[in-house]
Order: sequence, then C-alpha cells, then structure tokens
Amino acid sequence: MYSAVIAFLIITGCGKNQNPFAGNVYYHDADSLAFITGFEVDTLYYIVRGPTFNQSHKSKYTSTMVNDSTYRIELETKPQFWEKNTWDIVLPQDKNDKGFYSAESRNYYQISDKSILR
Repeated sequence: MYSAVIAFLIITGCGKNQNPFAGNVYYHDADSLAFITGFEVDTLYYIVRGPTFNQSHKSKYTSTMVNDSTYRIELETKPQFWEKNTWDIVLPQDKNDKGFYSAESRNYYQISDKSILR
C-alpha cells in the first residue's frame, strides 16, 4: 500500500500540475486589439486581432512552475511579434480566479470558452 501511494505521487508530480493551462483559452481586451491564447497539452496558439491587424502564431511549448504563483511558458519557436521565446504568467491571489497576468505587461487574461477562436 505504501509503495502504491509513493508511485502515485511520483507519477502525478506530487500534486504540482506543471501545466494548469492545458485545454483552456484566455483573452485580454486592449482597446481595439484582442489578445487570445489557447493552450493544448503541448501546443500554444497566440492570436492578435484588431480592425485592420491580425496575426497568429502556433508553437510547441513547455510549462515550468517558477514558484507558487508563477509559470514560465517556453516556446519552441518565438513569435515574430514577441521579443523572446518565454512568457512568465502570474496566477492571481484569489484561487477562484481562473485567469492570469502577464508578468511583463501586467495585462490580465481572462478565461474564455473556445468559441472566441472562430
């Protein structure tokens, strides 16, 4: 029994989910631009939409927990409209809040349903 519990904790990462974003879509609304990001298990989609401007990027990524509230998303290929291939994401203090903040810009991305991608 004891070894089964140890094996379960090792397999599940001791309860620390390294990718709490997988399967979710988020957006940040900034005046006339919408910033939309969708996370699959290993692929990130990032879309910038505006009245006369649309850009998108798709890349494999990894998610690493930096501390209790921050995750680092590292993209395999950097979007041309980003300065680097990493994105630090900060979870809100309120555990019921399912969105996140971009560490650099402090923009808030709220969770959305997948229909926003259409």
